[in-house]
Parts: sequence; structure tokens; C-alpha cells
Amino acid sequence: MMAGVSTSENGTTFVRVVSFIYKPYHIVMKEGRNARVAGMYGKLLDILANSLNFEYEVRNVGFWGLRLQNGSWTGAMGELQRDNADIALMCGLPTYEGSQVTVISPTLNPVDIAILAARKNRFLKIPFALVNGFDLEVWLLLLLTLVSVTIEMTLIHCGLVRSSNFIRLLYFYVTQLFGNIWAECSARPPSFNALRMIWISWMLGISMILMNAFAGNLKGLLLFKAETPRISGPLDVANQQKMKVFLPLNSFENLLMTSDKASVRSLYHRAVIEQHTATPPAELFSDKILNAVFEGQAVLLASRPAIGRGTMAQCKNLKRGEFYTARELIGTYHAVIFYNRRMPIHLQEAINERLMRLYDSGILDEWFRKVNGAWTGCSAVAGGSGDDRSMEALHLADLEGLFYIVLMGQTSGSIVFILEYQLHRLLCEDLSAQRPLE
Repeated sequence: MMAGVSTSENGTTFVRVVSFIYKPYHIVMKEGRNARVAGMYGKLLDILANSLNFEYEVRNVGFWGLRLQNGSWTGAMGELQRDNADIALMCGLPTYEGSQVTVISPTLNPVDIAILAARKNRFLKIPFALVNGFDLEVWLLLLLTLVSVTIEMTLIHCGLVRSSNFIRLLYFYVTQLFGNIWAECSARPPSFNALRMIWISWMLGISMILMNAFAGNLKGLLLFKAETPRISGPLDVANQQKMKVFLPLNSFENLLMTSDKASVRSLYHRAVIEQHTATPPAELFSDKILNAVFEGQAVLLASRPAIGRGTMAQCKNLKRGEFYTARELIGTYHAVIFYNRRMPIHLQEAINERLMRLYDSGILDEWFRKVNGAWTGCSAVAGGSGDDRSMEALHLADLEGLFYIVLMGQTSGSIVFILEYQLHRLLCEDLSAQRPLE
């Protein structure tokens, strides 16, 4: 490699450029002399080279760079510090520490850092959704009302006919009123006017009004299913202690570390210090990491355009669930590129002057809008499989509670049958024992 910026006999300047793969901003296709760099920053490099008449050599150094305790830097920043490169072509975060070893360009474009998360299922699976038409308090109040009304009717009946068979009457009214909850009629209405008045109020208030309200709520629950909760921001991630946090290696850690939000600072501590999940940009959107995100075991922090480009393949093959970005951003910074402090001042000024022209003319802004887009997520529907109606249709899981209710009824009936059978046998044995021997 040539040492420093050099100029050939024909006046062509040669510049050493370091970059890496971070889609869609800069994508090093190959290394070497005048090698092509794709993406927004690749266009920028081509314009600068053509307008300033310089050639360049591109090397892929993998990531931005981190300042070590001894003051040296790794990655692209380290290459500038050690005079192994002249320009670090990357959407870098400007920091005070970086300005001590490099020269920072004018700001190029804003970068929003978002949270990529996923849901395996859009809708919650609630086995007993069928009984969620009422809250638990309503069901308990209904049970209490059933008990109190049956006792009242039994006492009135016993008082009117002076019957001592309280248990038998209580059982009769319990079964009758319980049956009237679901059926707005009865084959055996009460015999006395006082009991009929109580029974009619039960039929009107419970059987007709309350149960029709339950039926209406049940229709609404089946039509509008409860959705699985989403991660809305860094606080939700911070509260899930076991969730992994992936982010590009040595990228915007300083943005997290110096945030005024404790939840954001905790994500830095978790990813960089505890879990060591800071990942080289080229490996950030690997199948392994995206599968962990989809399973709800991890989230990924990156710019929205990078997330949109990185999940493109997964979104095309998505059969269920969805990927999405959290509503609340981690933060925003204005990206810059970095120069070697030993690079000639006139070349630095010339590059900065071209960058300012591109910025003032709106060209950079136009490039950024094309790159940035409005990606907020993708689902199985958007990915091309399934349709809206299939997601809204009733599935077996939606009726799971119905089978549980039937199973509980069958089990209860079987237990009562065994008890009644044993009781009947005991009574028959007692009667047989009491008969005189013939």
C-alpha cells in the first residue's frame, strides 16, 4: 500500500479509502484500486473522485472502530490513526474522542436508530376467550346471586308449604335457575305467586339482559381478536432482562452510553458489557440473529434503512408472524465521514466544499430519502403468503376453551355418577340388611 496521499506525474491524486458492508449505506463489493462501493456513500465516493480527479484504493476493514483504554483505535478509525488510510467512508457518529485522532467532515444525513423486534403470532392464543365476554368479577357476582336467590326461594317455599325437605328444594331451585341462565324458558315454573315474581325477575335480568349482553361481547371477541403485545420502545426491552440486544460492532455505542434515558443506557450495558452481542455489520442480519429476534429472544438495534434492507430476504419467506420496528426510537445522530489528519489540507477543504454543494443542492437529501424509505415492518400478509381473511378467521385455537368446558362438564358428570352409584349401592345394602330373614 502506498503511504499517504500521493500525486502522479499526470496530476492524478491517489487516496486510500477504508469502508465495510453496512447496507444500504456503503457496500464494499470488492477490494482494490478504484473498486466499486455500492450504496449512497459509494455514489458519494464516485462523485468526489470524478470532480476532484483522484483515484482510490478500497479496503474492507469490517466495522467503524472503538477507542481502547491505551488511546488507540480499532476498525476504520484505527486505520486513519495509524496512517494506513486517508478516508473512512462510513456513516459514522461524530464524537469528541474521534475528533482527537481524525478530521470530521460536514454532516451528511440523519440516522435514526430503531429497535427491530418480531411477533411469532399476531394474535394472542387465549384458550378461555369464550368466557372473556365478562370479567371474573361479573362471573363471581352471578354465582353469588344464584346462591342467594335459590336460598331465598327455598326458604319462601318451605315457609308456604311448611316443608322440612330443605335440601331437596334447594337442589331443585339451583338446577332450575342455573338452567334458566342459558334458556329463556322453563317447563316447570314455580307454583306460588311470590316465587313466580322472583323467578320472572331472574329470567328478565339474568336470562334475557345479562346473557344477551354476554352473547354480544362474545361476538365482538371472536371478531376482534386480542393482539400479541408489541415492544414499543427501549423501556420495554430494558424490562425484559433475559432478552438479548444485538447492535453493529463499534457503531453508535456512544449514542447509547451518553443517552439521557436510563433504559437506553441499560441496553448499552447489556449488549456491550454483559452479553457481548455487538456484531460486525456484515453479520448483523444473519439468519441466526434474525431467527432469535423472530422467536422473541432478542432485539436488534440499527438504522431503519439498514433494518429494512437486512430483513428483506426474511420478509419474502415469512409464513407467519411479523417483523416490526418499535414506535419509539433509540436516538438520532447526523452521520459524517472521517479523514486522516495527515491528509493535505487543500484536499480536505476540496472534499468538504463538494460535500456542502451536494448538501445545499438537495442531492444528498434526495439520496437519503431513496435509501431511508418508510420501512416500519413486514408481516406474512405483506410478504406474499396468506391473506387478511385467513388471519381474521376462527382457528381451532380460538375454540380451545369450548372443548375444555365440554371436557370439564363430562368429567364432573362422571365423578358425580360414580359418587351417586356408590351411594345407591350403600343404600341398597342397608335396606337389604334391615329386612328380616325369611
